Amino acid sequence: MPREINSVGVVGGGLMGAGIAEVSAVAGMPVVVRDLPQFLDAARGRVEKSLDGAVKRGKIDQAKRDEALARITFTPDLKDVANADIVIEAVPEILDLKVSLIRELDDLVSPGTVIATNTSSIPIAELAGKVQHPGRVVGVHFFSPVPVMKLVEIVVALDKGPVGLHRQFPAHRVRQCRHPDVRGRLRQPGGHR
Repeated sequence: MPREINSVGVVGGGLMGAGIAEVSAVAGMPVVVRDLPQFLDAARGRVEKSLDGAVKRGKIDQAKRDEALARITFTPDLKDVANADIVIEAVPEILDLKVSLIRELDDLVSPGTVIATNTSSIPIAELAGKVQHPGRVVGVHFFSPVPVMKLVEIVVALDKGPVGLHRQFPAHRVRQCRHPDVRGRLRQPGGHR
């Protein structure tokens, strides 16, 4: 039976990670952002600056900005993302770093948790093939800047197992994780791009 996404973990609070956290919080979900201690203030600052800009442009009001920011917890402890329904890694495009992190998440989170990567250059099958539960590793490629670009690409390593995001979470819930009007695309061998 499909599960709903009700909480989000984001590992990496850079430009992409902060944007993913912001849109998830604006959509009403609690979010935990994990980053290294020396980067946490900058991650929070990115989210605050972006939300402030949304208020100035009339996209959201001050109350919605404050509510969204209150939904985000910033932490240096990876264990704090363990209870999220989906954990999205948004760390630098370094293969060894991503593999190490995804392996650690595979051991940390519950069996029903989806582990997602925001990579735009590393094959999802390569990352999924490095963990014990490869079927739950998917690509969730947000486009930059995340709060502005209302598109997310879902990439599933179909050869790595039957439990992918497209099977665990109904597509409309995936869209709600990002923005209510996001279009998700599933790239699969021989499928549409």
